[in-house]
Amino acid sequence: MHRLALPALSLFTLLTLAPTAKAQGQVAAPAQNTVSIRGTVRDDSTSAPLPRVTVSVEGIPQVVLTDSTGRFAFSRVPRGTVVVRARRVGYAAVERPVRVRDNATADVELRLRVTAATLVPVRTQAQLTERERFEGAPATSTISLNAATLSALPAIGEADAMRVVQLLPGVVARNDFTAGLNVRGGEQDQNLVLLNGIPLYQPFHLGGVFSTFMDATVGSIRLHAGAPPVEYGGRLSSVLEVTSAEEARRGVHGEVQLSLLAASLSVGGASANGRTSWQVAGRRTYADQIAQRVAQRDFPYAFYDGQLHVNRQLPRGGTLSLTAYHGRDALREDFTQREDTLGLDGAYALDWGNDAVGLTWSQPLGARSAWVQRASVSRFSSTQDEGAGALRASNDVREWRASGLLRTERGAHVVGVGYEASQHDVLFKETSPQLAAELQRLTQRPVSGALFLDDTWRVGRRLTVRPGVRAEYVRSAQWVGVSPRVAVRWAQGEDMAFTATVGNTAQWVHALREEDDALRFFDRWVLSDSNIPVARATQASVGVERWLSRSRFVRIEPFAKRYGTLVERNGLDDRGMVGDEFRPITGTSTGVDLFLRQVETGPLSGWISYTYTNNSRTDGVDSWRPAQDRRHTLNAVGTWRVANGTVLSGRLGVGSGVPYTGVEAQLVRRLADPRNSQWDRGVVEGDVQSIAGARNAQQLPPFVRLDFSAQRSFVRGRTTLTPVLGVINATNRRNVFAYRFDYTAVPATRESLSQLPIVPTIGLTVAW
Repeated sequence: MHRLALPALSLFTLLTLAPTAKAQGQVAAPAQNTVSIRGTVRDDSTSAPLPRVTVSVEGIPQVVLTDSTGRFAFSRVPRGTVVVRARRVGYAAVERPVRVRDNATADVELRLRVTAATLVPVRTQAQLTERERFEGAPATSTISLNAATLSALPAIGEADAMRVVQLLPGVVARNDFTAGLNVRGGEQDQNLVLLNGIPLYQPFHLGGVFSTFMDATVGSIRLHAGAPPVEYGGRLSSVLEVTSAEEARRGVHGEVQLSLLAASLSVGGASANGRTSWQVAGRRTYADQIAQRVAQRDFPYAFYDGQLHVNRQLPRGGTLSLTAYHGRDALREDFTQREDTLGLDGAYALDWGNDAVGLTWSQPLGARSAWVQRASVSRFSSTQDEGAGALRASNDVREWRASGLLRTERGAHVVGVGYEASQHDVLFKETSPQLAAELQRLTQRPVSGALFLDDTWRVGRRLTVRPGVRAEYVRSAQWVGVSPRVAVRWAQGEDMAFTATVGNTAQWVHALREEDDALRFFDRWVLSDSNIPVARATQASVGVERWLSRSRFVRIEPFAKRYGTLVERNGLDDRGMVGDEFRPITGTSTGVDLFLRQVETGPLSGWISYTYTNNSRTDGVDSWRPAQDRRHTLNAVGTWRVANGTVLSGRLGVGSGVPYTGVEAQLVRRLADPRNSQWDRGVVEGDVQSIAGARNAQQLPPFVRLDFSAQRSFVRGRTTLTPVLGVINATNRRNVFAYRFDYTAVPATRESLSQLPIVPTIGLTVAW
C-alpha cells in the first residue's frame, strides 16, 4: 500500500494545484449571477414528448439529450436573453430566445416539425452522460456506458455487457470462464442486477461464460460500485442497471447477429406517430447442431433466450413500458455411453434459467415533480438429476415486487421518497427417486419491505449534500434495519470535484455456493430466516475527479468496506437438518480505484482502470484471503473509429494471481477383499482423497491477456453489413486456471490447467 500512496498522492496534488496555478497572475472575474432553464420538447403534430433530442444553450458548453419524457434542464445559465436550440434527425431544427432572470427558473416548450432531411457527412457532439453525472447529484463510484461502447470491444464469441463491466475499476474477474462480478472485494451474489428495474438472480449462460443480455437489446448500463443511493437495497456490494435499447425509427427494423457460438435476431420499430416503440429479440446457441451435423457427435449443451420491450408515450408526458425475458440452459450427458459410470444408469441432466416480466409507469407531475411506479415478477429455477433419479436436486425462487419513487424539486432541494415491497417463494429440495426418499427440503415464503427518503441539497455553488435513509423489514428473519447513507460533493471550479460517500447496506437473499470454486454452472438461492442471518456491511469512499478536457477525465477513489455480518456455505452441513446450511463470518475490503477515460465523442475513445484491493475474511478462529482477492488489476481499453466505417479496438488486462487452497498430500482409499484376504482400491479406480493445506494460502501466477478486434460496416441500400474479426489472448499466454496434483506419482507432480488459449473469433451483423 505504501508503494501506491506516493504516486496517488502526487497525482492528487497535481490535480488540486492545477486550477490554482492557472489562476495565478490573473485578475479575479466578478461573480456572475446564474439561473436555470428547463423545458420539454414535443412533436408539433402529435404533441408527444420527444426523447433523445439534442438541446443546447448559446453561450455555455453543456449539451444535453432529452429524457424519455422529452424533458431537459440546464443549470448555471448566464442571466439575460439566451438562445435555446433543439435538433433531432428527421425533424427541422428550432431556435428560441429565452429571457432568464436572477434567482428564477425559466420554463420553455419547444416543438419540432417532421421534415425530410438530406443526410451529408457531419460530425455531431452527443450528450456526455459522464459529464452529466459529474455535474449532477453526488454519485461516487458510478460509471455509465452506452451501446456503442459495449459492442465495439473485443469479445469471447460475441459482444457481452457483463464482460465489459469486468473491465471497469473496482471489478475483478477471477478467470476467463466467468462473466460474474466481484466488486470491491465482495462475493458474486452481492450484486443487484436490474433489467429495466426488474431483478435478475443469475444472468449468465454456460456456467458464467456469457450473460443473458443480448447485444442488440442493451441501450446502456450503469454500475454503482460503492454505497448506492437509498432507492437501491437488498445487496451488499454493487448495483448494475441495464436499460433496454429503444427503437426510435418509424416502421420495422431489425438486426441479425452471427457469432461462433450463437445466432440472434432482433426486430423493432416505432409507430407512425412516434408514441409507441417496440423490440423483440431471440438468441440460441448452435454449437450442439454444428457438432451433430459436422462431427457426427452430440454436444450435450445448449442455451436460448428471448426478450420483449415495449414503450408507450402517454398523455401529459407519461410513459408506460413493458419488459419480458425468458432464458434457459440445458446440459445433458448420457452415462450409458461411458465406461467409468460406476454403475450409474441413464443421463446426467442440468437445467436452469431466468424468467422475468415487469411494467414501469413514469409520469411527470408538473414541471418540478415526477413519479415512477414499477411492478415485476422474477423467477430463477434449476434442476440437477444424477443417474436417472439416483439424486435429484431442484431450486426455485420467485419474487413479486412493487416499488415506487416520487421525486420533486423545491428550491435548492430535490427530495425523493419511495417504497419497495417483495414477496418471495423459495423451494430447495434434494430427493432420491430411486430410493423414494427426500433427503433435504427447505420452503420459504418471506415478505420484505422498505421505505426510503433522500434529499439532494445544493447548499451553494460549490457544495452539494445528499443525505438519505432506508428502513427495511424481513418478516422471515424478524429483522428490522435502518441503513443511512450520505454523499457529499465539493466543486473546485468547473472541471474538478471532491466527493465522499458513506453508508450501510443489507442483504437477505443468499446464494448457497462455494465462493472458492473457480467455476460453477449455477447457484442455489435461499433467504434469511431464523437460522440464516441478514448480512450487513458498512462502506465508505472518498474521491477526486478532474476533467482534463470536454471529453476526458481522471478519477481516484480510495474505499473501505467492513462486513459486520456475512454468511458463507457450511461445508459440514447435515442434509437431514435444516438451518446449518450457512455459517457466520466477518471481513474487510480496502483499496483504491484509478480511472482515466476518454469519452466517445471522437475517433479515439477508451479508458485505463487500475484497482488495488486487500481483502480478508475470518470466522473468529481462522483468517484467510477470499478467492476473489486479486491485489492488482489493470485494464487498458481502446477503440479507434476510422472514417470509412472501420472500428479497431483492443484490450490489455494484467492482474496479480488470485489465491487458492493447495494440496499438501493425498490419501489412497483401499478396500478389504475378504475373498483373497487382500487390500485393493475397489471398483473406483483413482479413488484418491486430497489433504488440503491452509485455506487460500497459495497464489496463482499473474494473469496477462491481450485482445484485438476489427469491424467494418458496409451499406447496401437499406441494409448494413458489419463483419467482425478478433483475436482473444493474442499472445497465447497460458494463464493458469487451476492446478491438478498427483502425489501417487514418484516424484509428485503438479499439472497446470490453462485458461483460454489464443482464440480467433469471427462474426457478422446484418441490420436493416
